[in-house]
Amino acid sequence: MAKPKIYIDACCIIEAIKGRKGIPLQHPAEEVDMVERIMRAANDDEVSLYTSMITVAEVLHVGTKPPPSDLKSYIERLILSGRNGITAIAPSPPIVLLARDLATDEGLWERVADRIHIATALHIGAREFLSIDGRLAKRIGHSQVRKCRIIWPSATTMLPDKYKADDLFQNHP
Repeated sequence: MAKPKIYIDACCIIEAIKGRKGIPLQHPAEEVDMVERIMRAANDDEVSLYTSMITVAEVLHVGTKPPPSDLKSYIERLILSGRNGITAIAPSPPIVLLARDLATDEGLWERVADRIHIATALHIGAREFLSIDGRLAKRIGHSQVRKCRIIWPSATTMLPDKYKADDLFQNHP
């Protein structure tokens, strides 16, 4: 059986990094906890979790400028290594053309980075696009693009039940 495909927006990863690094969160801790649970499920090979390669550049926005000195290498290990359950997808010509078409065909004229993220999610066949801040859906005026729902992490329907248990992190380092 194919694993569920979930796309994770940069804002989710930013908040997860903040939580891990002890930097104050901008979004509800419950949502950040759910991001961690989804990332754990991906690391355990229970779901397929994707993001765009442009997330590496966006994730530097963790609250301080310049960001902490160890952040660049931490982000590279988290997103680019493939060892943390996240698969980073490069913006290939088909993805860029789809991003263009999302503007002309779907009316998504807002930020190019948003269209690249959505196009990447559609290209890999994700059914859920996780966004922790709600701004993307507001900016584009949609909560779904084609067959991909734009949702808060807590609204996922693809996370196996064992990752929803209250004691998930109590027996793990």
